[in-house]
Amino acid sequence: MIDGAGIFNPNGSCHAGYVLQSNLFCNSIHLCKPDPLQLLQSNGNGFPLTGLAPLAKELGLDAERFQKCMDSSKYEARVQEDFMEGSKIGITGTPANILLHNLTGEAVLKVGALPLEAFKAEIDKMLK
Repeated sequence: MIDGAGIFNPNGSCHAGYVLQSNLFCNSIHLCKPDPLQLLQSNGNGFPLTGLAPLAKELGLDAERFQKCMDSSKYEARVQEDFMEGSKIGITGTPANILLHNLTGEAVLKVGALPLEAFKAEIDKMLK
C-alpha cells in the first residue's frame, strides 16, 4: 500500500493517500460498512493486498494506475529509507507520533495508541 500511495502526490498533495489510508484502517477493523460481508477482513494479518486496487477504485481513484504503481515497486527504496529512519529513532509500530517544539528543536517520541492526556502533558511541558 505504501508504494501505491506515492502515485497520489504528483503535485505535493497527499489528500487521496490520506483518504485511502483512512479507509484501509476503517475496513481492517470493521468500522466503515455496516455489512461485515462487504469487508475484506484482516483477521489480524493486515489488509489483503488483493483488496487495495478495488478499494482505490471504490474511492474514485484510478485502480489500474494504482495497481501498476504497486507492481512496479517504484517507491520501495523510499519506503525502506523511512522505515529504517523510524527504527533508528525508536518507532516500533503504529501509531507513532513525534512532538516537535518548533523554537527549541526538542522532540519527543510517543509510540502507541495513547490517550489525549499523554500528549497534552508532553505539550504542556514543552510550552513551559
